[in-house]
Amino acid sequence: MQVSRAEYGISRAGQVVYKYRLTNDLGMSVELITYGGRVTAVRMPSAHRNLENVVLGFDDLASYEQDSAYLGALVGRYANRIAGASFSIEGKTYQLSANEADNQLHGGHSGLHNRVFQAEVFEGKDEVGVELSALLEDRLEGFPGNLSVRVRISLTSRNELKFDYQASCDRTTHINLTHHGYFNLAGSDSGSCMGHELWIDADRYTPVDSQSIPTGEQRAVSDTVFDFRQAKSLGADSGAFVGEPAGFDHNFVLNKRGGELTEIARLKDPVSGRSMLVSTTQPGVQLYTAQYLDSRSADSRVRFAPYTGVCLETQHFANSPNETVFPSTLLQPGEEYSHTTIYRFEYK
Repeated sequence: MQVSRAEYGISRAGQVVYKYRLTNDLGMSVELITYGGRVTAVRMPSAHRNLENVVLGFDDLASYEQDSAYLGALVGRYANRIAGASFSIEGKTYQLSANEADNQLHGGHSGLHNRVFQAEVFEGKDEVGVELSALLEDRLEGFPGNLSVRVRISLTSRNELKFDYQASCDRTTHINLTHHGYFNLAGSDSGSCMGHELWIDADRYTPVDSQSIPTGEQRAVSDTVFDFRQAKSLGADSGAFVGEPAGFDHNFVLNKRGGELTEIARLKDPVSGRSMLVSTTQPGVQLYTAQYLDSRSADSRVRFAPYTGVCLETQHFANSPNETVFPSTLLQPGEEYSHTTIYRFEYK
């Protein structure tokens, strides 16, 4: 188990960005950069012992600075969508920046995804990683309060990519953090992953309107295309609206109890034999099959086309600040936001 560091580039704002490489003794490695806390590579063997990168990522900082798909990024202060780019706290309305029609997506124009983090390495017997820290300032993108964020990203001796999130604030605010990784277990350059098989432990999902804003309902998955309680191919059904590309971009209400760390999803590529098991303390997971993805490197040499990655974003529900029936995302001064998500990789 070891960690190495190298300079990755200089941001447009003149900040030095570093790349960290985490390796374990089983042949797995993870690479991440301090710009956006982005995981740029996860390399692991297949059942045929082929070592490949199983996440979508670029090779240079300029590509990430122009990226609008949040490739491999930490997302916040509020992951997913907030309707009308506004919410009220204790009778006061806060107008947020709108960056997707009239709504806000993933915290607005400036969030964790394009922040340069401070980084500190930690090493243990069964785990090595980097603790990233950043401050999101009061009224940034319209949110109240200074929010101090710490995310520990680590690789374990059990082939686990682990995210431990912690945050605190000085004013009552809303928070919802996640990792926006695009996984392709066949390899990042292998094309469509709609042949991957997925299981999700969820009896309900949150239906959305034409702008992907939840209606407030928690609907049963039974007899719908959203039923992943038995593993099935992602291409077997479509959760899209009529006239839109086939695919999914929906939140699933997990069956797990409270904040317990529980296995909630399993993604498998039948060809390579690779599987990814997802455990989380969060109440929901957003499944996105990247039907709208068209992300290119700065020199246009690399292009990630629709369906070439799958996102399993563990989080609270979209638009929770405006839906009292959803689990609350309020964080009070003196409280600590704390969540864990683990992606465990297997091959056989």
